[in-house]
Amino acid sequence: MQSDRILEFEKKIEQHIQKMDIPVFLGSVVTSLKREADYFSVRIGHEKFDAHYLVIATGVIPRRENLIASENILIGPGENISSSNTMTITSSAFTSNGAILKKYTCDGTDINPPLTISGVPAKTKSLVLIVDDPDAPDPAAPKRVWAHWILWNIDPTTTTIPEGSIPKGASEGITSFGKPGYGGPCPPSGIHRYFFKLYALDTTLSFALPPQKSVLEAAMEGHTLGHAELIGLYERGK
Repeated sequence: MQSDRILEFEKKIEQHIQKMDIPVFLGSVVTSLKREADYFSVRIGHEKFDAHYLVIATGVIPRRENLIASENILIGPGENISSSNTMTITSSAFTSNGAILKKYTCDGTDINPPLTISGVPAKTKSLVLIVDDPDAPDPAAPKRVWAHWILWNIDPTTTTIPEGSIPKGASEGITSFGKPGYGGPCPPSGIHRYFFKLYALDTTLSFALPPQKSVLEAAMEGHTLGHAELIGLYERGK
């Protein structure tokens, strides 16, 4: 039964490829898409691919164990979950791409801002929240992504994270400050972007020690059902 479903799925993809003569990428979450000089750089979940042309079909989760990959093409059997990703993360303290209040930074009380979550997929077993800054140390010449807050095994029924708190039952990972807990924006120069990235997983996670971001992301691979993102900005002295 499963093999028939896989063959049917692959046949549909082949028809797309033959019809359009361009690569097809399938994934439930497109976490980033960047236009380079003569190609696209796309990250689907935690997988990165480069292609001169691409098509992204939403609402399908590729199963890692059955993925078929070739040059600039990723196809695999999927499970239809929705026509689009409806999960959202917002804050009453700042708007999307708006300035983060000093209160939630190293220049203030350095506590996490209030967050609101909605649209979590029905089959979600846990949520992960990663807050990071891709502009460190200088947005004009970024050299690393700085992790400011890592939360995992958040109850999927969670709808709010009040300021200065963590959800009951959730655990914190090790940030780039070398310790667990929220570390607010503290950019040495320029305006930095702070990404509040929420992931819905089809499993709960377990670690012997509090994980760093890279360890957590590796454990998340193949388990992401949905993704939402909120971006805040901060510049010191403003």
